[in-house]
Amino acid sequence: GLCNICVLLLDGLETGIFGGVEVKPHSKPYMASLQSRKHHVCGGVLIREDFVLTSAHCLESLKRNASLNGKVRPLPLPKDSGKIATGQQCAMAGWGMRRPGGLAETVLMQVQVQVEDKKKCKGKWKRHFNTNQILKKKSEEKGDSGGPLVCHSVLRGVAAYTSPECTNSDYPQVYMDVSFFLPWIKNVMDNVNP
Repeated sequence: GLCNICVLLLDGLETGIFGGVEVKPHSKPYMASLQSRKHHVCGGVLIREDFVLTSAHCLESLKRNASLNGKVRPLPLPKDSGKIATGQQCAMAGWGMRRPGGLAETVLMQVQVQVEDKKKCKGKWKRHFNTNQILKKKSEEKGDSGGPLVCHSVLRGVAAYTSPECTNSDYPQVYMDVSFFLPWIKNVMDNVNP
């Protein structure tokens, strides 16, 4: 739909953070790890000192504002609802498992991806699934849900779901289009004291 972005790994072999590279420490000061009992569950992106943007099934409130410094800094929201061109190269990062059945990573990993045509993406998914419930559950288990899709240093998407098999290249990874939700996000943020 209009609120989705589909991406493929540039090598076309895997989805998620599988096959990614380790991120240089503190080079992504906006990355957030949502944890339960000190274990990573989902990713997120700091968009203001008191807001972390994540996927709906990962929702978690901040107990206190983030202390901003050189190692902790928000990633600005996109300024408009401009469309993302098919074929555009972007990056995703997260602490999710690097292999099926694995555990969450202790280091932040990144992978380069390419935006897929929405009609092709929808067709690939529609042939096999009628709902997103299974997909969301599987994506949450992998730990990359809620992580940001960054294109040319601009936040464009939030990881929603990928294939249950993880490494099946027939299924593009799906992100929620941040620009589609800008009015709602800004309304929520404007009604909370910074």
